Amino acid sequence: MPGSKGGRAIPRKYRHGIWNLDYTGVTGTDNLYAPDGIIKDAETRAADIYGSSHCFYLVNGSSCGILSAISYISEFGKKIIVDRGCHISALNALKLCKMESVFASPQYISEFGITGQISAEEIERLLQENPDTAAVFLTSPSYYGMVHDIRTISAVCKKYGKILCVDAAHGAHFAFSENFPECAVRAGADIVIMSVHKTLPAPTQASIMHISDNIDAALIKKKINIFQTTSPSYILMTYTDVAVCYMYKCGKKTFDRLCKRMSRFKEKCKLTVVPTDDFSRLVISTCKTGKSGFELSDYLEKHGIIVEAADLYNVICICGKGNSALDFKRLLKYCNRFSESSLPPLEPPADMVLSKGNLSGNLNLPIIEFDINDCAGKLSAETVTVYPPGVPVVFEGERFDTSQTEYISRILALGGKTIAVNNGKIKCFIENN
Repeated sequence: MPGSKGGRAIPRKYRHGIWNLDYTGVTGTDNLYAPDGIIKDAETRAADIYGSSHCFYLVNGSSCGILSAISYISEFGKKIIVDRGCHISALNALKLCKMESVFASPQYISEFGITGQISAEEIERLLQENPDTAAVFLTSPSYYGMVHDIRTISAVCKKYGKILCVDAAHGAHFAFSENFPECAVRAGADIVIMSVHKTLPAPTQASIMHISDNIDAALIKKKINIFQTTSPSYILMTYTDVAVCYMYKCGKKTFDRLCKRMSRFKEKCKLTVVPTDDFSRLVISTCKTGKSGFELSDYLEKHGIIVEAADLYNVICICGKGNSALDFKRLLKYCNRFSESSLPPLEPPADMVLSKGNLSGNLNLPIIEFDINDCAGKLSAETVTVYPPGVPVVFEGERFDTSQTEYISRILALGGKTIAVNNGKIKCFIENN
């Protein structure tokens, strides 16, 4: 193995590129399950660069890291404080580990219909109310480039003797420029999961996990080995090492140049650019045009510009090393053309349309599919997620309210994508009268 035979078995016209890196389990390639050679060296380099006690390579993406981290936390207690805007993989982990979750609510920025920071005061309040909590799990930065004050929250967690775990899937680049917020590792988080592939030059699924001295390295490695494939991709591991080392060497210059290009774009763009904590996360609001973010995304795509994601009120662009001055020039041209509209402005809802976290304890009930418009008041039998970014609108076992059903319907009507909605229907539990 692998059957590619270093690329020799691949059809000739597809053989170019990275196939000569596709090896596993031969002399000299080390073992990701128990590294003591080149993989260990690469992990040590990444730990030194980011400033962590240990670094572990993840070849199943940050989702694997989140599952492993929450499984580790479950060894120390069955209750956890969770960011209400967490990724679906965190909820899957909570369900798998039978964890009780207490949800921390972020600030809501109603002007743009997005969530912002969770305050340290909110975390301390929840820790005081829930002394049996084992850990705090936060997502920072968010999909919209918003960052919590991890340093202050870390101090709060240490005060109460709790683990702080940060899903920093979108923050692997923070360590390479002072123009970014402080990296969660350096800010004092105990477990930090990063998707190298999201913001650094690495292939999809290339990710890493950092831990502090407060974490049992042997135990968390055991958890990672449970969830991680036994056939790790050396292509992913090689380019993880390449990406981290390259950005350590050239990241400051790269991101300084990017910062200047984005500043010029923001000055000239006629659409409203949302202020974000991560300057490289370009969030463009369409509210003043009266059109949805989905419509801007479709318009840009017709002109050869593919954005990261869209929602009802914004488009999101992840900008990095691979974006040229020409990219920004073209984006500016078509954003300014799109801004010319006589429609009345859109008004996002006054409150966030995210799961409230009010879950039913008894889910051993029959299930029937209902039209979305008939789901208000019913218990969802699915976790309904808008993807991207993969943040749940309704959890399994949560009772729908009208704002959620209307929000899901509107997303689908305008071309958005959801998980667990099939042909306009959602599975719900049937409760006894």
